[in-house]
Amino acid sequence: TFRWGFSEHVRFSEEFEVIPYVLAPELGRVLINSTTKLNARLTESLSLATSLLLNYDSDPPVPMGGSPRKELDVALTVGVEAAF
Repeated sequence: TFRWGFSEHVRFSEEFEVIPYVLAPELGRVLINSTTKLNARLTESLSLATSLLLNYDSDPPVPMGGSPRKELDVALTVGVEAAF
């Protein structure tokens, strides 16, 4: 986890994790999750948050009778946060 404040009203944070598949190391499967967030305070208790989420699976499971799943999932979110 890394956090940095550009100013007293704007914060940047990064959360990154790597999870190796230890039950069967010969498979070499690895999961990687990353969340990057930019938060800008609008008022004393209200802020605007933008997040980018990345989830990577080096060997995703294949559903029965289906097509292979994607290795990388990406999501971009924008929201409002309130502090009480």
